[in-house]
Amino acid sequence: MCDSPENRKVVERVWAHAKDFSLEKGITIFKYEPNDSPEQICIDILDTCDLHHGEYGHHPRWSVLEVYGTDLTSDIKAALGKFGVTSFKTTELGFNAFRDGAEDV
Repeated sequence: MCDSPENRKVVERVWAHAKDFSLEKGITIFKYEPNDSPEQICIDILDTCDLHHGEYGHHPRWSVLEVYGTDLTSDIKAALGKFGVTSFKTTELGFNAFRDGAEDV
């Protein structure tokens, strides 16, 4: 989640009341450039997400990425393709990206 003042308030409330955080559950906030487009913010955080939840940071590595706040664009598809994403599903608030056949799970 983008580390805006509004989002931080919500995240801190969730953190204060959470009972079972893990890499599979929870909220992570990250710095971003407020003047960037939602598309660019999404693309810019992909390397960090993969570093922390990919094959070198987590076992098993991530297989589904849920994205909120931006539409699926050709640039985002291309950026996610570098991480082995093979399919997408649009959602009401963004999209999901799948790799390794995860959409069949």
